[in-house]
Amino acid sequence: MHAMLTSTDVDFDPAAAIPELALLRTALGRRDWAAARAVLDVAQPTLRTQLVLAAHRSVWHADFRQAPGWVRVASVFAMLFSLVGDEPAARRLFVALGGVGSEYPWQYFNNPSEQFRVRRARALAQGERR
Repeated sequence: MHAMLTSTDVDFDPAAAIPELALLRTALGRRDWAAARAVLDVAQPTLRTQLVLAAHRSVWHADFRQAPGWVRVASVFAMLFSLVGDEPAARRLFVALGGVGSEYPWQYFNNPSEQFRVRRARALAQGERR
Protein backbone atom coordinates (compact mmCIF):
# COMPACT_ATOMS: atom_id res chain seq x y z
CA MET A 1 0.00 0.00 0.00
CA HIS A 2 1.26 3.48 -0.88
CA ALA A 3 1.45 6.22 1.69
CA MET A 4 -0.93 9.06 1.03
CA LEU A 5 0.56 12.50 0.46
CA THR A 6 -1.42 14.97 2.50
CA SER A 7 -2.36 18.52 1.68
CA THR A 8 -0.18 19.65 4.57
CA ASP A 9 2.85 18.34 2.71
CA VAL A 10 3.56 21.73 1.17
CA ASP A 11 7.00 20.58 0.10
CA PHE A 12 5.50 17.80 -2.02
CA ASP A 13 7.76 17.30 -4.99
CA PRO A 14 6.46 14.84 -7.58
CA ALA A 15 9.79 15.24 -9.43
CA ALA A 16 11.43 13.22 -6.67
CA ALA A 17 9.33 10.20 -7.64
CA ILE A 18 9.00 10.82 -11.39
CA PRO A 19 12.37 11.36 -13.14
CA GLU A 20 10.78 12.88 -16.25
CA LEU A 21 9.36 15.65 -14.06
CA ALA A 22 12.83 16.56 -12.86
CA LEU A 23 13.86 17.05 -16.50
CA LEU A 24 10.71 19.03 -17.20
CA ARG A 25 11.20 21.24 -14.14
CA THR A 26 14.79 21.95 -15.15
CA ALA A 27 13.71 22.96 -18.66
CA LEU A 28 10.85 25.11 -17.35
CA GLY A 29 13.12 26.72 -14.77
CA ARG A 30 15.45 27.80 -17.58
CA ARG A 31 12.40 28.82 -19.64
CA ASP A 32 13.75 26.50 -22.31
CA TRP A 33 10.44 25.82 -24.03
CA ALA A 34 11.99 23.63 -26.74
CA ALA A 35 13.56 21.33 -24.13
CA ALA A 36 10.32 21.23 -22.14
CA ARG A 37 8.35 20.29 -25.28
CA ALA A 38 10.93 17.59 -26.09
CA VAL A 39 10.56 16.07 -22.60
CA LEU A 40 6.78 16.12 -22.94
CA ASP A 41 6.84 14.62 -26.44
CA VAL A 42 9.12 11.76 -25.45
CA ALA A 43 7.80 11.03 -21.96
CA GLN A 44 4.09 11.84 -22.38
CA PRO A 45 2.53 8.35 -22.10
CA THR A 46 4.76 7.26 -19.23
CA LEU A 47 4.58 10.63 -17.54
CA ARG A 48 0.77 10.69 -17.69
CA THR A 49 0.55 7.22 -16.17
CA GLN A 50 2.93 8.18 -13.38
CA LEU A 51 0.99 11.39 -12.72
CA VAL A 52 -2.28 9.47 -12.46
CA LEU A 53 -0.73 7.05 -9.96
CA ALA A 54 0.72 9.94 -7.94
CA ALA A 55 -2.61 11.80 -7.99
CA HIS A 56 -4.41 8.74 -6.65
CA ARG A 57 -1.97 8.72 -3.72
CA SER A 58 -2.41 12.44 -3.17
CA VAL A 59 -5.06 14.85 -4.47
CA TRP A 60 -7.47 12.11 -5.57
CA HIS A 61 -7.05 10.03 -2.42
CA ALA A 62 -10.21 9.72 -0.32
CA ASP A 63 -8.41 11.16 2.72
CA PHE A 64 -7.06 14.25 0.94
CA ARG A 65 -8.32 17.36 2.73
CA GLN A 66 -8.30 21.07 2.00
CA ALA A 67 -5.83 21.80 4.76
CA PRO A 68 -3.06 24.42 4.55
CA GLY A 69 -1.00 23.77 1.42
CA TRP A 70 -3.70 21.95 -0.54
CA VAL A 71 -3.95 24.68 -3.20
CA ARG A 72 -0.27 24.39 -4.03
CA VAL A 73 -0.44 20.61 -4.33
CA ALA A 74 -3.58 20.71 -6.50
CA SER A 75 -2.05 23.48 -8.64
CA VAL A 76 1.03 21.35 -9.33
CA PHE A 77 -1.09 18.45 -10.53
CA ALA A 78 -3.41 20.73 -12.55
CA MET A 79 -0.46 22.26 -14.37
CA LEU A 80 1.23 18.93 -15.00
CA PHE A 81 -1.91 17.26 -16.31
CA SER A 82 -2.47 20.28 -18.55
CA LEU A 83 1.10 20.07 -19.86
CA VAL A 84 0.74 16.39 -20.79
CA GLY A 85 -2.58 17.10 -22.48
CA ASP A 86 -4.80 15.21 -20.05
CA GLU A 87 -7.56 17.81 -19.96
CA PRO A 88 -10.12 15.64 -18.08
CA ALA A 89 -7.63 15.14 -15.24
CA ALA A 90 -6.66 18.81 -15.30
CA ARG A 91 -10.37 19.75 -15.28
CA ARG A 92 -10.96 17.67 -12.17
CA LEU A 93 -8.26 19.63 -10.34
CA PHE A 94 -9.25 23.05 -11.67
CA VAL A 95 -12.83 22.37 -10.53
CA ALA A 96 -11.52 21.45 -7.07
CA LEU A 97 -9.46 24.66 -7.01
CA GLY A 98 -12.54 26.69 -7.85
CA GLY A 99 -10.62 29.47 -9.59
CA VAL A 100 -7.86 29.87 -7.03
CA GLY A 101 -4.29 28.80 -7.59
CA SER A 102 -0.87 29.18 -6.08
CA GLU A 103 2.08 31.06 -7.49
CA TYR A 104 4.02 27.80 -7.57
CA PRO A 105 4.23 26.08 -10.07
CA TRP A 106 2.83 28.68 -12.48
CA GLN A 107 5.83 30.98 -12.02
CA TYR A 108 7.71 28.73 -14.45
CA PHE A 109 5.79 30.45 -17.25
CA ASN A 110 6.56 33.95 -18.51
CA ASN A 111 2.97 34.99 -17.80
CA PRO A 112 1.82 32.82 -14.88
CA SER A 113 -1.64 34.34 -14.39
CA GLU A 114 -2.48 34.11 -18.07
CA GLN A 115 -1.24 30.51 -18.28
CA PHE A 116 -3.41 29.58 -15.30
CA ARG A 117 -6.48 31.22 -16.86
CA VAL A 118 -5.90 29.78 -20.35
CA ARG A 119 -5.17 26.25 -19.15
CA ARG A 120 -8.09 26.34 -16.72
CA ALA A 121 -10.47 27.57 -19.42
CA ARG A 122 -9.26 24.90 -21.87
CA ALA A 123 -9.68 22.10 -19.33
CA LEU A 124 -13.10 23.29 -18.25
CA ALA A 125 -14.29 23.77 -21.85
CA GLN A 126 -13.20 20.30 -22.87
CA GLY A 127 -15.09 18.82 -19.95
CA GLU A 128 -18.25 20.64 -21.03
CA ARG A 129 -18.06 19.08 -24.53
CA ARG A 130 -18.27 15.57 -23.09
